[in-house]
Amino acid sequence: MNAVSASPDSVLPSSTKETILVVDDHPPLCNVAEMLLKRCGYRVLTALDARQAKEAVQHHPEIDLLLTDVEMPDLPGDELAEWFLAGRPDAAVVFMSGHPMQEHRLAGHPFIEKPFVHLDTLVSTVREALHHAHSAHLGAPVAA
Repeated sequence: MNAVSASPDSVLPSSTKETILVVDDHPPLCNVAEMLLKRCGYRVLTALDARQAKEAVQHHPEIDLLLTDVEMPDLPGDELAEWFLAGRPDAAVVFMSGHPMQEHRLAGHPFIEKPFVHLDTLVSTVREALHHAHSAHLGAPVAA
């Protein structure tokens, strides 16, 4: 896996204890995302497939963000996200894929390319998605 790079200012711990569910069918990627996000102050849960993700969501109503792979064998990430948001419309979703073309298919949704080479990109994308979701939930105007 490639080395992780980041600027010190971009990886300062988050001031809140938001919970992120990371879903990817590759355990090493879940472990890397979990480690990086925990370093930034987030509470992180992981799941290796949609079944585990749905169980985690049912047992943890505090999940603030779903970070999901787009291509998984049992259920595509966009379908998992649709299910997740139906029950938690105030939450955020960030998609990730090792295939950059998926970003075009999911235009308008936060997207991270795998592997996570730049920690600051992962963290800033997650923070922006959480900020956007919190702002929309509170009724505050959100910049496009």
